[in-house]
Amino acid sequence: MGQLCHFAARAAGAGDRRTRKDRRKAHDCAPSAAFATGVTGPRHAAALLDERSTGAGIIPLVLTGIAGGALTWAVACAPHAPYGLAALLAVVFVLDVLASDVLSSGRRVVGPGLVIVVAAFVLYGTPAAVLLGLVRGIVRACVPRPRTLTDGSTTAAISVVGPLLAGLSASAVGLLWPHPAIVAAVYVACAYVVEVAAATILRARLSQPSLLDGWKHNAAWTMLHFAGLGALGAWLGNDLAGGRWIGILYFAVPLIIVRHGFGIFLTRSERFVAALENQNSALFDKLGQLDRQNGDLIEALAMAIDSRDGGDLGKSRRVAQISASAGAELGLSGTRLEILRRGALLHDVGELAMAMPATSGTLDVVESRQMRLQCDLGARFVAKWRDCRPMVQIIEQHHEHVDGSGYPHGLKGDEIALEARIVAAADAYVSMTSHSPHCPTLSHYEAIAQLQEHAGTRFDESVIAAIAQTAGARIADVLPLAPRLR
Repeated sequence: MGQLCHFAARAAGAGDRRTRKDRRKAHDCAPSAAFATGVTGPRHAAALLDERSTGAGIIPLVLTGIAGGALTWAVACAPHAPYGLAALLAVVFVLDVLASDVLSSGRRVVGPGLVIVVAAFVLYGTPAAVLLGLVRGIVRACVPRPRTLTDGSTTAAISVVGPLLAGLSASAVGLLWPHPAIVAAVYVACAYVVEVAAATILRARLSQPSLLDGWKHNAAWTMLHFAGLGALGAWLGNDLAGGRWIGILYFAVPLIIVRHGFGIFLTRSERFVAALENQNSALFDKLGQLDRQNGDLIEALAMAIDSRDGGDLGKSRRVAQISASAGAELGLSGTRLEILRRGALLHDVGELAMAMPATSGTLDVVESRQMRLQCDLGARFVAKWRDCRPMVQIIEQHHEHVDGSGYPHGLKGDEIALEARIVAAADAYVSMTSHSPHCPTLSHYEAIAQLQEHAGTRFDESVIAAIAQTAGARIADVLPLAPRLR
Protein backbone atom coordinates (compact mmCIF):
# COMPACT_ATOMS: atom_id res chain seq x y z
CA MET A 1 0.00 0.00 0.00
CA GLY A 2 2.85 2.35 0.85
CA GLN A 3 4.56 1.52 -2.49
CA LEU A 4 1.33 2.29 -4.35
CA CYS A 5 1.15 5.68 -2.61
CA HIS A 6 4.81 6.31 -3.41
CA PHE A 7 4.40 5.49 -7.11
CA ALA A 8 1.19 7.52 -7.28
CA ALA A 9 2.96 10.55 -5.83
CA ARG A 10 5.84 10.20 -8.31
CA ALA A 11 3.41 9.88 -11.20
CA ALA A 12 1.51 12.97 -10.05
CA GLY A 13 4.74 14.95 -9.71
CA ALA A 14 5.87 13.88 -13.18
CA GLY A 15 2.49 14.87 -14.57
CA ASP A 16 2.75 18.27 -12.92
CA ARG A 17 6.23 18.76 -14.32
CA ARG A 18 5.05 17.79 -17.82
CA THR A 19 2.10 20.14 -17.48
CA ARG A 20 4.28 23.06 -16.37
CA LYS A 21 6.75 22.30 -19.15
CA ASP A 22 3.98 22.19 -21.75
CA ARG A 23 2.52 25.46 -20.47
CA ARG A 24 5.95 27.08 -20.56
CA LYS A 25 6.55 25.83 -24.10
CA ALA A 26 3.15 27.04 -25.26
CA HIS A 27 3.76 30.42 -23.64
CA ASP A 28 7.18 30.80 -25.29
CA CYS A 29 5.90 29.66 -28.68
CA ALA A 30 2.93 32.07 -28.77
CA PRO A 31 4.18 35.57 -28.03
CA SER A 32 1.79 37.15 -30.51
CA ALA A 33 -1.21 36.05 -28.46
CA ALA A 34 0.25 37.60 -25.34
CA PHE A 35 0.82 40.89 -27.15
CA ALA A 36 -2.67 40.74 -28.66
CA THR A 37 -4.25 40.46 -25.25
CA GLY A 38 -1.95 43.11 -23.73
CA VAL A 39 -0.33 40.61 -21.31
CA THR A 40 3.45 40.63 -21.37
CA GLY A 41 5.88 38.89 -19.10
CA PRO A 42 9.55 39.38 -18.29
CA ARG A 43 10.64 37.59 -21.47
CA HIS A 44 8.49 39.80 -23.65
CA ALA A 45 9.75 42.91 -21.83
CA ALA A 46 13.30 41.75 -22.51
CA ALA A 47 12.36 41.17 -26.15
CA LEU A 48 11.04 44.72 -26.36
CA LEU A 49 14.26 46.07 -24.86
CA ASP A 50 16.32 44.01 -27.31
CA GLU A 51 14.17 45.31 -30.15
CA ARG A 52 14.68 48.90 -29.04
CA SER A 53 18.43 48.33 -28.60
CA THR A 54 18.61 46.82 -32.06
CA GLY A 55 16.71 49.79 -33.51
CA ALA A 56 18.96 52.20 -31.65
CA GLY A 57 21.96 50.58 -33.31
CA ILE A 58 20.62 50.06 -36.85
CA ILE A 59 18.73 53.31 -37.46
CA PRO A 60 21.72 55.62 -36.84
CA LEU A 61 23.81 53.47 -39.16
CA VAL A 62 21.17 53.66 -41.89
CA LEU A 63 20.82 57.42 -41.49
CA THR A 64 24.59 57.88 -41.50
CA GLY A 65 24.87 55.84 -44.69
CA ILE A 66 22.18 57.90 -46.40
CA ALA A 67 23.81 61.11 -45.21
CA GLY A 68 27.20 59.95 -46.52
CA GLY A 69 25.72 59.28 -49.94
CA ALA A 70 23.95 62.64 -49.91
CA LEU A 71 27.18 64.45 -49.03
CA THR A 72 29.04 62.70 -51.84
CA TRP A 73 26.34 63.77 -54.28
CA ALA A 74 26.25 67.33 -52.89
CA VAL A 75 30.03 67.78 -53.22
CA ALA A 76 29.94 66.43 -56.76
CA CYS A 77 27.07 68.73 -57.73
CA ALA A 78 28.13 71.75 -55.67
CA PRO A 79 27.69 75.10 -57.41
CA HIS A 80 30.74 76.77 -58.93
CA ALA A 81 30.59 79.70 -56.53
CA PRO A 82 33.23 78.96 -53.89
CA TYR A 83 33.25 82.41 -52.31
CA GLY A 84 29.51 82.67 -51.98
CA LEU A 85 29.20 79.14 -50.62
CA ALA A 86 32.07 79.71 -48.18
CA ALA A 87 30.39 82.90 -46.95
CA LEU A 88 27.12 81.07 -46.35
CA LEU A 89 28.92 78.24 -44.54
CA ALA A 90 30.71 80.71 -42.27
CA VAL A 91 27.55 82.66 -41.49
CA VAL A 92 25.49 79.56 -40.68
CA PHE A 93 28.28 78.31 -38.41
CA VAL A 94 28.51 81.60 -36.50
CA LEU A 95 24.73 81.95 -36.17
CA ASP A 96 24.20 78.42 -34.89
CA VAL A 97 27.03 78.80 -32.38
CA LEU A 98 26.17 82.26 -31.08
CA ALA A 99 22.49 82.88 -31.77
CA SER A 100 19.83 81.59 -29.37
CA ASP A 101 17.40 78.87 -30.38
CA VAL A 102 13.68 79.14 -30.84
CA LEU A 103 13.31 75.45 -29.94
CA SER A 104 15.98 74.76 -27.35
CA SER A 105 15.11 71.05 -27.03
CA GLY A 106 15.80 70.63 -30.75
CA ARG A 107 19.40 71.85 -30.43
CA ARG A 108 19.20 74.72 -33.02
CA VAL A 109 16.76 72.96 -35.38
CA VAL A 110 14.51 76.01 -35.30
CA GLY A 111 17.14 78.75 -35.18
CA PRO A 112 18.49 81.60 -37.30
CA GLY A 113 20.79 79.21 -39.15
CA LEU A 114 17.65 77.84 -40.83
CA VAL A 115 17.31 81.18 -42.66
CA ILE A 116 20.73 80.75 -44.27
CA VAL A 117 19.98 77.15 -45.31
CA VAL A 118 16.74 78.19 -47.02
CA ALA A 119 18.55 81.11 -48.67
CA ALA A 120 21.23 78.71 -49.93
CA PHE A 121 18.55 76.45 -51.43
CA VAL A 122 16.89 79.41 -53.17
CA LEU A 123 20.25 80.68 -54.41
CA TYR A 124 22.23 77.54 -55.28
CA GLY A 125 19.83 74.59 -55.01
CA THR A 126 19.68 71.37 -53.00
CA PRO A 127 23.45 70.54 -52.90
CA ALA A 128 24.25 73.80 -51.15
CA ALA A 129 21.44 73.27 -48.65
CA VAL A 130 22.82 69.78 -47.88
CA LEU A 131 26.33 71.12 -47.25
CA LEU A 132 25.01 73.86 -44.94
CA GLY A 133 22.87 71.25 -43.21
CA LEU A 134 26.02 69.27 -42.45
CA VAL A 135 27.57 72.32 -40.76
CA ARG A 136 24.41 72.85 -38.71
CA GLY A 137 24.36 69.20 -37.71
CA ILE A 138 27.97 69.27 -36.53
CA VAL A 139 27.34 72.39 -34.48
CA ARG A 140 24.19 70.91 -32.95
CA ALA A 141 26.04 67.72 -32.08
CA CYS A 142 28.95 69.51 -30.39
CA VAL A 143 27.56 72.76 -28.90
CA PRO A 144 27.15 73.55 -26.03
CA ARG A 145 28.63 70.15 -25.11
CA PRO A 146 29.38 67.08 -27.22
CA ARG A 147 26.77 64.35 -27.43
CA THR A 148 27.31 60.63 -27.44
CA LEU A 149 28.56 59.08 -30.67
CA THR A 150 25.18 57.55 -31.55
CA ASP A 151 23.15 60.62 -30.71
CA GLY A 152 25.62 62.97 -32.38
CA SER A 153 25.82 60.95 -35.58
CA THR A 154 22.01 60.73 -35.72
CA THR A 155 21.68 64.49 -35.28
CA ALA A 156 24.24 65.24 -37.97
CA ALA A 157 22.69 62.69 -40.34
CA ILE A 158 19.18 64.13 -39.93
CA SER A 159 20.59 67.62 -40.57
CA VAL A 160 21.84 66.35 -43.94
CA VAL A 161 18.89 64.12 -44.86
CA GLY A 162 16.36 66.88 -44.04
CA PRO A 163 17.64 69.41 -46.63
CA LEU A 164 18.16 66.56 -49.11
CA LEU A 165 14.56 65.28 -48.99
CA ALA A 166 13.13 68.79 -48.71
CA GLY A 167 15.18 70.00 -51.68
CA LEU A 168 14.30 67.02 -53.87
CA SER A 169 10.61 67.37 -53.01
CA ALA A 170 10.62 71.11 -53.72
CA SER A 171 12.49 70.58 -57.00
CA ALA A 172 9.93 67.96 -58.05
CA VAL A 173 7.06 70.34 -57.25
CA GLY A 174 8.91 73.09 -59.13
CA LEU A 175 8.71 71.03 -62.30
CA LEU A 176 4.90 71.19 -62.07
CA TRP A 177 4.47 74.67 -60.57
CA PRO A 178 7.64 76.64 -61.22
CA HIS A 179 6.73 79.51 -58.95
CA PRO A 180 9.57 80.49 -56.54
CA ALA A 181 7.22 81.08 -53.61
CA ILE A 182 5.59 77.65 -54.00
CA VAL A 183 8.96 75.92 -54.30
CA ALA A 184 10.28 77.68 -51.18
CA ALA A 185 7.10 76.87 -49.23
CA VAL A 186 7.34 73.17 -50.14
CA TYR A 187 11.00 73.12 -49.08
CA VAL A 188 10.22 74.67 -45.68
CA ALA A 189 7.26 72.33 -45.08
CA CYS A 190 9.23 69.18 -45.96
CA ALA A 191 12.24 70.34 -43.93
CA TYR A 192 9.98 70.79 -40.89
CA VAL A 193 8.51 67.32 -41.28
CA VAL A 194 11.92 65.67 -41.52
CA GLU A 195 14.16 67.80 -39.27
CA VAL A 196 11.67 68.55 -36.48
CA ALA A 197 8.67 66.20 -36.45
CA ALA A 198 10.23 62.96 -37.69
CA ALA A 199 13.54 63.61 -35.90
CA THR A 200 11.78 64.28 -32.58
CA ILE A 201 9.68 61.13 -32.87
CA LEU A 202 12.75 59.08 -33.78
CA ARG A 203 14.88 60.39 -30.92
CA ALA A 204 11.98 59.92 -28.50
CA ARG A 205 11.69 56.26 -29.46
CA LEU A 206 15.43 55.66 -29.35
CA SER A 207 16.67 57.51 -26.26
CA GLN A 208 14.67 60.51 -25.03
CA PRO A 209 10.91 59.86 -24.64
CA SER A 210 10.36 63.24 -22.95
CA LEU A 211 11.14 65.08 -26.22
CA LEU A 212 7.90 63.84 -27.75
CA ASP A 213 5.77 65.30 -24.96
CA GLY A 214 7.55 68.63 -25.22
CA TRP A 215 7.10 68.77 -28.98
CA LYS A 216 3.38 67.95 -28.74
CA HIS A 217 2.84 70.86 -26.37
CA ASN A 218 4.88 73.27 -28.53
CA ALA A 219 4.05 71.98 -32.02
CA ALA A 220 1.92 74.99 -33.00
CA TRP A 221 4.54 77.56 -31.99
CA THR A 222 7.32 75.48 -33.53
CA MET A 223 5.56 75.33 -36.90
CA LEU A 224 4.87 79.08 -36.79
CA HIS A 225 8.50 79.89 -35.98
CA PHE A 226 9.79 77.48 -38.61
CA ALA A 227 7.50 79.00 -41.25
CA GLY A 228 8.52 82.55 -40.31
CA LEU A 229 12.23 81.77 -40.49
CA GLY A 230 11.71 79.90 -43.74
CA ALA A 231 9.93 82.88 -45.32
CA LEU A 232 12.77 85.14 -44.17
CA GLY A 233 15.25 82.73 -45.74
CA ALA A 234 13.41 82.77 -49.06
CA TRP A 235 13.42 86.57 -49.02
CA LEU A 236 17.14 86.66 -48.19
CA GLY A 237 17.86 84.15 -50.99
CA ASN A 238 16.15 86.38 -53.56
CA ASP A 239 18.21 89.35 -52.35
CA LEU A 240 21.42 87.32 -52.65
CA ALA A 241 20.41 86.20 -56.13
CA GLY A 242 20.13 89.88 -57.06
CA GLY A 243 23.67 90.49 -55.87
CA ARG A 244 22.77 92.22 -52.59
CA TRP A 245 25.09 90.22 -50.34
CA ILE A 246 25.17 92.99 -47.80
CA GLY A 247 21.78 91.62 -46.71
CA ILE A 248 23.58 88.81 -44.85
CA LEU A 249 25.25 91.35 -42.59
CA TYR A 250 21.97 93.18 -42.04
CA PHE A 251 20.48 89.89 -40.92
CA ALA A 252 23.35 88.23 -39.05
CA VAL A 253 25.05 91.10 -37.20
CA PRO A 254 21.99 92.28 -35.22
CA LEU A 255 21.28 88.70 -34.13
CA ILE A 256 24.85 88.21 -32.96
CA ILE A 257 24.81 91.50 -31.05
CA VAL A 258 21.50 90.64 -29.42
CA ARG A 259 22.78 87.18 -28.51
CA HIS A 260 25.93 88.62 -26.99
CA GLY A 261 23.99 91.22 -25.02
CA PHE A 262 21.48 88.61 -23.92
CA GLY A 263 24.30 86.37 -22.75
CA ILE A 264 25.81 89.17 -20.67
CA PHE A 265 22.41 90.05 -19.24
CA LEU A 266 21.68 86.42 -18.44
CA THR A 267 25.03 85.96 -16.71
CA ARG A 268 24.58 89.07 -14.61
CA SER A 269 20.98 88.11 -13.84
CA GLU A 270 22.10 84.70 -12.64
CA ARG A 271 24.71 86.31 -10.39
CA PHE A 272 22.13 88.77 -9.07
CA VAL A 273 19.64 85.97 -8.39
CA ALA A 274 22.33 83.93 -6.65
CA ALA A 275 23.24 86.92 -4.48
CA LEU A 276 19.57 87.46 -3.61
CA GLU A 277 19.19 83.79 -2.71
CA ASN A 278 22.21 84.00 -0.42
CA GLN A 279 20.86 87.14 1.23
CA ASN A 280 17.42 85.56 1.65
CA SER A 281 18.98 82.47 3.16
CA ALA A 282 21.00 84.58 5.61
CA LEU A 283 17.90 86.64 6.45
CA PHE A 284 15.83 83.53 7.11
CA ASP A 285 18.60 82.18 9.32
CA LYS A 286 18.60 85.40 11.33
CA LEU A 287 14.81 85.36 11.56
CA GLY A 288 14.99 81.78 12.78
CA GLN A 289 17.57 82.71 15.38
CA LEU A 290 15.44 85.63 16.58
CA ASP A 291 12.37 83.42 16.77
CA ARG A 292 14.28 80.81 18.79
CA GLN A 293 15.52 83.54 21.09
CA ASN A 294 11.97 84.80 21.56
CA GLY A 295 10.82 81.27 22.31
CA ASP A 296 13.57 80.78 24.87
CA LEU A 297 12.73 84.11 26.48
CA ILE A 298 9.06 83.18 26.70
CA GLU A 299 9.97 79.84 28.29
CA ALA A 300 12.14 81.62 30.88
CA LEU A 301 9.40 84.16 31.58
CA ALA A 302 6.91 81.33 32.09
CA MET A 303 9.21 79.81 34.72
CA ALA A 304 9.41 83.19 36.45
CA ILE A 305 5.60 83.37 36.48
CA ASP A 306 5.32 79.91 38.03
CA SER A 307 7.90 80.71 40.70
CA ARG A 308 5.84 83.62 42.03
CA ASP A 309 3.81 81.44 44.40
CA GLY A 310 6.62 79.00 45.16
CA GLY A 311 4.62 76.15 43.67
CA ASP A 312 5.14 73.91 40.67
CA LEU A 313 7.58 75.44 38.20
CA GLY A 314 6.21 73.43 35.27
CA LYS A 315 2.57 74.54 35.43
CA SER A 316 2.68 77.02 32.50
CA ARG A 317 4.62 74.53 30.39
CA ARG A 318 2.00 71.84 30.98
CA VAL A 319 -0.81 74.29 30.19
CA ALA A 320 0.99 75.09 26.93
CA GLN A 321 1.49 71.38 26.20
CA ILE A 322 -2.15 70.47 26.68
CA SER A 323 -3.35 73.61 24.85
CA ALA A 324 -1.21 72.78 21.82
CA SER A 325 -2.44 69.17 21.74
CA ALA A 326 -6.08 70.25 22.06
CA GLY A 327 -5.57 72.96 19.43
CA ALA A 328 -4.17 70.44 16.98
CA GLU A 329 -7.14 68.19 17.69
CA LEU A 330 -9.46 71.10 16.89
CA GLY A 331 -7.73 71.80 13.57
CA LEU A 332 -5.20 74.50 14.43
CA SER A 333 -1.82 74.21 12.74
CA GLY A 334 1.30 76.10 11.75
CA THR A 335 1.78 79.63 13.06
CA ARG A 336 -1.60 79.72 14.77
CA LEU A 337 -0.76 76.62 16.80
CA GLU A 338 2.60 78.07 17.85
CA ILE A 339 0.94 81.33 18.90
CA LEU A 340 -1.47 79.27 21.01
CA ARG A 341 1.43 77.46 22.69
CA ARG A 342 3.32 80.66 23.48
CA GLY A 343 0.19 82.45 24.61
CA ALA A 344 -0.49 79.56 27.01
CA LEU A 345 3.02 79.94 28.41
CA LEU A 346 2.35 83.63 29.14
CA HIS A 347 -1.31 83.39 30.14
CA ASP A 348 -0.55 84.45 33.74
CA VAL A 349 2.13 87.04 32.95
CA GLY A 350 0.01 89.75 34.59
CA GLU A 351 0.76 88.19 37.99
CA LEU A 352 4.28 89.62 37.76
CA ALA A 353 2.82 93.10 38.34
CA MET A 354 0.72 92.10 41.34
CA ALA A 355 1.78 93.08 44.84
CA MET A 356 1.42 89.51 46.08
CA PRO A 357 1.13 86.18 44.29
CA ALA A 358 -2.33 84.73 43.92
CA THR A 359 -3.22 82.07 46.44
CA SER A 360 -5.16 78.89 45.85
CA GLY A 361 -7.41 79.33 48.87
CA THR A 362 -10.30 81.74 49.47
CA LEU A 363 -9.63 85.20 48.03
CA ASP A 364 -10.53 88.40 49.85
CA VAL A 365 -11.89 91.50 48.10
CA VAL A 366 -8.45 92.96 47.37
CA GLU A 367 -7.10 89.70 45.97
CA SER A 368 -10.22 89.24 43.85
CA ARG A 369 -9.75 92.71 42.39
CA GLN A 370 -6.10 91.93 41.64
CA MET A 371 -7.02 88.67 39.95
CA ARG A 372 -9.43 90.56 37.70
CA LEU A 373 -6.71 93.09 36.88
CA GLN A 374 -4.04 90.54 35.99
CA CYS A 375 -5.58 89.71 32.59
CA ASP A 376 -5.66 93.36 31.55
CA LEU A 377 -2.14 93.99 32.88
CA GLY A 378 -0.77 90.92 31.13
CA ALA A 379 -2.35 91.96 27.84
CA ARG A 380 -0.79 95.41 28.17
CA PHE A 381 2.64 93.96 28.87
CA VAL A 382 2.56 91.63 25.92
CA ALA A 383 1.16 94.34 23.61
CA LYS A 384 4.43 96.23 24.11
CA TRP A 385 6.32 93.19 22.82
CA ARG A 386 5.87 93.39 19.06
CA ASP A 387 6.64 89.76 18.38
CA CYS A 388 4.02 88.66 20.95
CA ARG A 389 1.11 90.89 19.95
CA PRO A 390 -0.86 87.97 18.42
CA MET A 391 -0.96 86.45 21.94
CA VAL A 392 -2.68 89.49 23.53
CA GLN A 393 -6.15 88.10 22.87
CA ILE A 394 -5.31 84.80 24.56
CA ILE A 395 -3.92 86.45 27.69
CA GLU A 396 -6.76 88.97 27.93
CA GLN A 397 -9.64 86.51 27.43
CA HIS A 398 -8.56 83.28 29.11
CA HIS A 399 -10.72 84.07 32.20
CA GLU A 400 -13.86 84.71 30.11
CA HIS A 401 -16.71 82.17 30.38
CA VAL A 402 -18.79 80.96 27.48
CA ASP A 403 -21.99 82.05 29.30
CA GLY A 404 -20.68 85.61 29.76
CA SER A 405 -20.00 85.38 33.50
CA GLY A 406 -16.23 85.71 33.23
CA TYR A 407 -13.91 88.71 33.26
CA PRO A 408 -12.59 91.23 32.35
CA HIS A 409 -15.13 92.08 29.61
CA GLY A 410 -17.93 89.54 30.12
CA LEU A 411 -17.58 88.03 26.65
CA LYS A 412 -19.53 84.90 25.82
CA GLY A 413 -19.66 82.16 23.19
CA ASP A 414 -17.80 82.83 19.95
CA GLU A 415 -16.95 86.34 21.13
CA ILE A 416 -14.13 84.63 23.00
CA ALA A 417 -11.24 83.58 20.80
CA LEU A 418 -10.90 79.83 20.33
CA GLU A 419 -7.33 79.94 21.59
CA ALA A 420 -8.47 81.69 24.81
CA ARG A 421 -11.19 79.06 25.35
CA ILE A 422 -8.59 76.32 24.93
CA VAL A 423 -6.17 77.92 27.41
CA ALA A 424 -8.99 78.46 29.96
CA ALA A 425 -9.94 74.76 29.98
CA ALA A 426 -6.29 73.59 29.89
CA ASP A 427 -5.43 75.89 32.81
CA ALA A 428 -8.30 74.48 34.89
CA TYR A 429 -7.35 70.90 33.96
CA VAL A 430 -3.69 71.39 34.97
CA SER A 431 -4.69 73.10 38.23
CA MET A 432 -6.90 70.13 39.18
CA THR A 433 -4.35 67.44 38.21
CA SER A 434 -1.27 69.18 39.71
CA HIS A 435 0.03 68.63 43.23
CA SER A 436 -1.15 71.43 45.51
CA PRO A 437 -1.26 71.83 49.34
CA HIS A 438 -4.56 73.74 49.09
CA CYS A 439 -6.72 71.19 47.27
CA PRO A 440 -6.62 67.47 46.47
CA THR A 441 -5.05 66.26 43.26
CA LEU A 442 -7.56 64.76 40.82
CA SER A 443 -6.99 62.04 38.27
CA HIS A 444 -7.45 62.62 34.56
CA TYR A 445 -10.98 61.23 34.52
CA GLU A 446 -12.01 63.16 37.64
CA ALA A 447 -10.68 66.41 36.17
CA ILE A 448 -12.52 65.80 32.88
CA ALA A 449 -15.69 65.12 34.85
CA GLN A 450 -15.26 68.43 36.66
CA LEU A 451 -14.79 70.25 33.37
CA GLN A 452 -17.84 68.59 31.87
CA GLU A 453 -19.95 69.78 34.82
CA HIS A 454 -19.18 73.33 33.69
CA ALA A 455 -19.52 72.63 29.95
CA GLY A 456 -21.60 75.32 28.30
CA THR A 457 -21.26 77.69 31.25
CA ARG A 458 -17.55 78.22 31.90
CA PHE A 459 -15.90 76.04 29.27
CA ASP A 460 -16.45 75.16 25.62
CA GLU A 461 -17.78 71.61 25.13
CA SER A 462 -15.64 70.97 22.03
CA VAL A 463 -12.52 72.09 23.90
CA ILE A 464 -13.30 69.72 26.79
CA ALA A 465 -13.72 66.85 24.32
CA ALA A 466 -10.37 67.69 22.71
CA ILE A 467 -8.57 67.79 26.06
CA ALA A 468 -10.17 64.49 27.07
CA GLN A 469 -8.97 62.98 23.79
CA THR A 470 -5.39 64.30 23.88
CA ALA A 471 -4.47 64.66 27.57
CA GLY A 472 -5.52 61.13 28.42
CA ALA A 473 -2.75 59.66 26.28
CA ARG A 474 -0.17 61.92 27.92
CA ILE A 475 -0.63 61.34 31.62
CA ALA A 476 3.14 61.38 32.15
CA ASP A 477 3.37 64.79 30.45
CA VAL A 478 0.89 66.44 32.79
CA LEU A 479 2.23 65.15 36.09
CA PRO A 480 3.55 67.89 38.40
CA LEU A 481 7.24 68.60 38.02
CA ALA A 482 7.99 68.43 41.76
CA PRO A 483 6.74 64.83 42.25
CA ARG A 484 8.76 63.68 39.21
CA LEU A 485 11.94 64.98 40.76
CA ARG A 486 11.45 63.05 43.99
